[in-house]
Amino acid sequence: MEQLEYEVSTRSSRMESQFLSLPQEKFDKIMESDKIDRENAFKYHMAKLEADKEIDLKLIDKGNYTNETERSNWRYLLISILLITIIIIFQKPDYLPEWGALLMGSGGGFGLGYYKGKQSIEDTNVMPAEKE
Repeated sequence: MEQLEYEVSTRSSRMESQFLSLPQEKFDKIMESDKIDRENAFKYHMAKLEADKEIDLKLIDKGNYTNETERSNWRYLLISILLITIIIIFQKPDYLPEWGALLMGSGGGFGLGYYKGKQSIEDTNVMPAEKE
């Protein structure tokens, strides 16, 4: 590890000596091009950050979930359920009771009973206590 550090330090000192041994015009030209490269890199990264920021803002604006989209989602769900029901009625009427049971179970499972009123855990007596 120490030898590697030594080689790196001697290499960098050789590079510095090579730059210093150049004529002043070439040295100035190299330093000027390096300065321009750094400025261009800075401008590029700033422009890239601005572009990324604009893209992120557009994604945020696009991702807003409004009441209108919620209403349209409910409409699509209702229309699809009605279409499936109509297809079942005309194609396979034997499946209608199962389909109705599925709809009723899904409706109860998704919280339609929520609006009737909540029962707390204390109100429901799942396992009656033994009488002593």
